[in-house]
Amino acid sequence: DNVGKMLAHPSPRFLGFPMKNYKDADGKTPFVEVIEVANSKGSGWKNYKFVERGKTEILLKHVYFSKVTGKNVIVVAGYYE
Repeated sequence: DNVGKMLAHPSPRFLGFPMKNYKDADGKTPFVEVIEVANSKGSGWKNYKFVERGKTEILLKHVYFSKVTGKNVIVVAGYYE
């Protein structure tokens, strides 16, 4: 079952990760909202705070997401401020 799991990422450690369990630097689960909005509206933007593993600097990440028509797949792409 791949529902809510990372299917493609440049870093192999993220593959298969259940994104609804991902917690940002504030302890929030931003991808719960991404999944809900993608399923109801199709696409949108989400911002969250990210800390790279082994570092302390908090970065603001902006992601755009879109549900693939006719599929149970959400494509997400983002950038750091």
